[in-house]
Parts: sequence; structure tokens; C-alpha cells
Amino acid sequence: MNISSSDISATATGVFMPAFLTIVLSEKHIEDANASKDFRKLILNWKDTVETRIAKMEEQIAGVKENFDKLHEGILGKVGEYDKNVKDIGVELKALEEVFKRILPGFVENVNELSRITGYLKKKPVAANPGTIPKKII
Repeated sequence: MNISSSDISATATGVFMPAFLTIVLSEKHIEDANASKDFRKLILNWKDTVETRIAKMEEQIAGVKENFDKLHEGILGKVGEYDKNVKDIGVELKALEEVFKRILPGFVENVNELSRITGYLKKKPVAANPGTIPKKII
């Protein structure tokens, strides 16, 4: 095989190669470049997909945070209402206590008086006029 000077080309390293080897290597380089471009496209598509999914997740997390904040506000509102209601009940119980302080002694006295009257009526039969009760009992 005779190699002429036109069949030999210089490579980047300064080593001389036959032309067909240069062509084969160039085609391989082009295939690698094309594969690299395809791989790069795959990577970019994957990156876009991941970024889209991350953006959706961030939106969902923001929605969950917003719902949590609303729930927190609602719970605090209910606790505030319960606190107010408990305070109102406390005020009403104080008022009821004051009413009982005023009414209870008279009520106890009336019950004691009724007890004395019923005790008297049980011991002695009522005379001809049942509507009269001796003043001594009252």
C-alpha cells in the first residue's frame, strides 16, 4: 500500500494519520457530538421537568401554609370565644351568688317556719275552723 502525501493529514498532536482514519475519527466525533447534544437535550428536558415539579410543590406548600395559618387563626378565635364565655359565666355565677346571699336567709327562715307549722298541725287536730293557726306557732 502506497501512502501519498495527500492521504496523510496532521492531527492536533502533530502525529500524521492517513486520510481515511481522519474521516472515520471525524465521523465518530460527529456521532459523539450528536449523542452529546441528545444527552444534553435529555438533561435539559429532565431539568425543566424537575423545575416544574419543584414549582408545583412550592405552590402546594404555600397552599398548605396558608390553610394552616387560617386554621390557626380559627382556633385562636374559638379559644378567645371560649375564654369570653367562661368569663361571662363567672360573672353570672357571681351575680347568682349575690342573689342567693340576699334571698337564702329569708328562704331558710320561711322553710323553718313551715316546718314548725306542719309539726304543730301533725300533733294537734285542727278545730272547727281549719284556717286559723295560733299566733304562738308563727
